[in-house]
Amino acid sequence: MSLTSLLDTDERFREIVKEHLPNRELFRTNTGDKAFSTKYRLLVPNTLPSRYYSTLAGTAFDYAARFITARYAGGNCGEENEVTSTATAELNSFYGLVAVQKMIGGEAYKKMHDRYVELLSRVKAYFKQPEADHSILSEPCCYFARLEHIYRSGGILPKDGYEVLLKNEPQEVYDDLKRLCDVFFETFITSGIVHKGSKVVFNPTFGKESTLLGGADADIFIDGVLYDFKAAKESRYRWQEVAQIYVYYLLHDLNVMTELGLCTETDYEKKAQSQHMIAEGIDKIALYKARFGVIESLDVSLIKGKLETQSKMSKYMRVMRNTDNCITE
Repeated sequence: MSLTSLLDTDERFREIVKEHLPNRELFRTNTGDKAFSTKYRLLVPNTLPSRYYSTLAGTAFDYAARFITARYAGGNCGEENEVTSTATAELNSFYGLVAVQKMIGGEAYKKMHDRYVELLSRVKAYFKQPEADHSILSEPCCYFARLEHIYRSGGILPKDGYEVLLKNEPQEVYDDLKRLCDVFFETFITSGIVHKGSKVVFNPTFGKESTLLGGADADIFIDGVLYDFKAAKESRYRWQEVAQIYVYYLLHDLNVMTELGLCTETDYEKKAQSQHMIAEGIDKIALYKARFGVIESLDVSLIKGKLETQSKMSKYMRVMRNTDNCITE
């Protein structure tokens, strides 16, 4: 069960999170607009032909934003470096490919594996070609998104069979992703939010706490800010979305407190680097509304009642550890 499902179905957990959930007035935007305004300028209208393609474009955008961030945090220097190497390592799409191997195997799996390797090589070429346009990410990211959906579904193939995974998506899906990437580039790269030397953690996890909550992972951490990307066409305040990024922040703090009780700060930093955890403190949490180019961020020092919430969540986690009801993805 995902964190989102947990918030919907576990009344006790939901009560803990909602008791001191940050309200919309505490958030600020990069554009100067009132946070969660319904009057944001829609830069990338969703004209996709189905709900599934909208979901696919959203997941594909997560991958594309990851790769664009890696390219410029790594200096856009035309060679492999630690940032770009990390960006293509341990992708959820790979675990989706492993799930496919278990289900179909044989020549069918080989075709999918070969396509995966070829498309991943395009991403690595994108890192090494400073002038390459990010439109070349569209096909790889959509394929990775398809595989991630298989991974997160527990190994369910598309209803049209594995063959659909070997085909290109409709052009309008690629076009939509390209526009989302253009807006992301302006919002994060041109503005200087992401720059050479930025400290980035891709899909940060939160130790044992992540495991207890279905392998919870956030989208990205950049220079003190924990982001969750949203490609929906709505901009209003939705408590579930705020709760999700807020829980990630709480999980991070709980994990740091737990780990520092077991090891030195230096040892924790080494462990964090090896396990996609955040070694630094989180200063802000933020939602990025990809179709509007708006970042809605909150300084965590403004959150009231978080110590009480952390205490209750810690007790909730202890109960989960001591039962057989641990929640899995």
